[in-house]
Amino acid sequence: MCWLDIKRAISTKSLSPNTTYGAYFVFKLTDANYTGFESVPVKLSISEVDETGRHPIVTHSVYLKPQEESPEGVPRPAEREDGWMEIEMGTYKVGVDGDVRENVFLETSVRQTEILNWKSGLLMQGIELRPLD
Repeated sequence: MCWLDIKRAISTKSLSPNTTYGAYFVFKLTDANYTGFESVPVKLSISEVDETGRHPIVTHSVYLKPQEESPEGVPRPAEREDGWMEIEMGTYKVGVDGDVRENVFLETSVRQTEILNWKSGLLMQGIELRPLD
C-alpha cells in the first residue's frame, strides 16, 4: 500500500460518563516485509464528531519503529507483554457531570498520506479505548 488511512468511530453513549479514556493504536511490524515506515511519521488523531462537524481534540505525529532515532519529543511505541506494540493516541473525557450529548461520536484516526512511498509489513490489532479514571 502507499496510502494509510484507518478510522474508527464509536458513539459516546457507549462509553461511561464522567470517565477519561486513553486511545491506543495497537500493531505489530513484521520483520520480513516491513518497509516504508522507517523514517516516515504517521499521524494519530482523536476528534469529536457531531451534527455540526468534526472537532479535533488531539493530532500528533509518531514513528512506528521504536529503536530508530527520532526528533526530540516525538513519541515512539512500546512493546506490550503480549508481544504487540502500542502507542497512545491521546485522551478523551466523556460528558461533564453525566451530560452525554446525543449523536456524538469519538473518531480515532491513523494516517500517512503525505508521502506516497510503498509501505508493507504493518499488522493492526486495533485501536483500544481504556478508562484511565
